[in-house]
Amino acid sequence: MTEGMITTFGAAFGLSLMYNLVPGPVTVEALRRGARRGVRAVVSVRLGSLAGSLVWAVAGLSGVGVAVQNPHSRFLLGVAGTVILLVLAVRAMRPAGPTERARVIARARGTGTRWPVR
Repeated sequence: MTEGMITTFGAAFGLSLMYNLVPGPVTVEALRRGARRGVRAVVSVRLGSLAGSLVWAVAGLSGVGVAVQNPHSRFLLGVAGTVILLVLAVRAMRPAGPTERARVIARARGTGTRWPVR
């Protein structure tokens, strides 16, 4: 191995280490689910994150970026992204209600919940 290859490998290793050590939304979600549901939930969050990263890597390496340079495909992707964001916004604005478990417990205790039981 030449000195340049060792330097490049060391830099790539350091960057990948820093990328994986920085806490982000996936780490926060994994901690949240792990605290509530245990190790299986953490593994499922991490596997989902890895699958998403794999899709992005394959898309980038296969040349999907060239297809996005087409104005028609860029317009269609923009419309699809807008629809997805609007659906997420509508779901976020809906009020949260009790879970089925909370309803069953409230009925068993004979107490009400903050929300009307249906």
